Parts: sequence; C-alpha cells; structure tokens
Amino acid sequence: MTPQRANTGTGQEPNLLRTATVLTLAATALAAIAAAGGLFVSGLYRDPSAVVSAIRGQDLLTLLVLPVLVAAVRLARRGSIRAAILWIGLLGYLTYTYIGVAFGYYLNRFVLVYIALLSLCAFSLVTVCLGLDGARVEQAFRGRFPQRTAAAFLVLIAVMLVIPEVAQLVPFLTEGTLPELITRAGAVNSFVYVLDLGVIAPLCVLAAIGLLRRRPWAIVLSGCMLIKAATMGLALISMDLFTWQSQGRIDLAYTAMYSVIAAGGLGLSIALLASGRKDAKRSKGETR
Repeated sequence: MTPQRANTGTGQEPNLLRTATVLTLAATALAAIAAAGGLFVSGLYRDPSAVVSAIRGQDLLTLLVLPVLVAAVRLARRGSIRAAILWIGLLGYLTYTYIGVAFGYYLNRFVLVYIALLSLCAFSLVTVCLGLDGARVEQAFRGRFPQRTAAAFLVLIAVMLVIPEVAQLVPFLTEGTLPELITRAGAVNSFVYVLDLGVIAPLCVLAAIGLLRRRPWAIVLSGCMLIKAATMGLALISMDLFTWQSQGRIDLAYTAMYSVIAAGGLGLSIALLASGRKDAKRSKGETR
C-alpha cells in the first residue's frame, strides 16, 4: 500500500507550505528593511517632495502589517485555515505595494531590494494559493460568512476604483491634459491606473460572482481582496495624513472613500476570519 502524503490542517502539501514559508519570511525581512529605510534613511527617496510624504505614510502601515503576517504564517503552519486566508490577503497587499514601488518610484539605492521583494511576494502568493485546498476552505466557511454582503462590497470597491480613475483619464483622452496624479509625481505614467483598472477591479468583480455562485475558490479570492482592501485603505489614509502634515493639504473626498474601503474591508475581513469553523486537530501523520 502506498503511504498517504502527510499534509497540514489547511490542506496544503508540506513541501509547498515550507517553500511558501521561506519565501514569505524572506519577503518580510526585506520589506522591513525597505519600509524602515524609507522612514528613517534621509535622502533615500528621490521622488518629488509631494510624493515622498505619501510614500512614507505607506511605509509606516507596511511596518505595522509585517508582524501580523509573521503570526499568520506561524498559525497556518499549525493548521489554521483562517490564518492561511490572512496570510494570502497580506501577501496580496505586499505584492500590490511592491509592484508599485518597483515600477513607480524614482530609481534609488534600494532598487535591488525592491526587485527582490516584488519577486518574493509574487512567488510566495502563488505558492500559498497552489497548496491550499479550496474545497476544504469552502467547507470551513460554508453557511457562516455573509457572502452576499461581501459580494456587494467587492462590487462597490470596483465601482469606487473605476469611476474616479476613468474620470481622471478622460481629460487626457479628449484634451491631452495629464491627470494630477501623474503631474504631481513627475511621471510619464502611473502604475495605479494599470493595477486598479486592470487587476484589482476585475478580481473584486470575479470574487463577488464566485461568492454569489458558491464557488469553492471564492472564499480564498474574496478573503484576499477584502484583506487587501483593509490594508490598502489604511495605507491610503496614512499616506493622506503624512501628506497633510508635510504639505498642509488633504483631499477630504478621497480620504472619505479610503475610509469606506478600509472600514468595510476590515469589518468583512474580521467577519470572514471569525466565521471559519474551529480548525481540526492534526493527526499523527500531519506535519508542521
């Protein structure tokens, strides 16, 4: 008889879990260096002063997120499905963040750190998702998570991203006027439009459709998008506060929108994680 392959309480294969753990912890260490450097190394950022203050606001939020990510990895290794969802969601935040950093920031002394971070975050996210048992996750949350409410909120996120960002691009398409987001950064393009309109908004809609159709993978994707919404919303609020402190200006309409995204994402993320059934104890054949 062929012996059964040992796995963890999350349904992940041990080899994938170990690989994801190593990649994630390496990414966490580099993200701590990058964010701390941005906050405390004078002259690191070469971007326009109006942008540097906002960047540092996100660095602060990133530093606060990293200990939570380490705790999620540890709990997931012990078999927690809820922690695995949190792990994926926080990796989603870091991946989005360091795509922007790698492609959007002016070249600085941490460029190789940013490139390594982008690679580590992306491969960590893929590895965790590949090893997760979607059917087992769906069973753990079946009938306990407010899926219709979450679906409606995910569609709302997509709408709040698409409408204002397309509105910013219309004057350029019709009159050639560059959006303020690009002129303020002194850039030729903005990764924000590419990621939000091309990746985040479609994924939110896809997750919402999956929730309404009760697809097993929808809990994982919606969890990732909700946790990413909570963390990115808080990061945007932090960016606005840093900008207000240094530049004396703040766009209250956008700050209010970020607050809705952060509050809704945080509330539904907590509801999702709290709704999961208590993780089963592992048998002798299961490994850490």
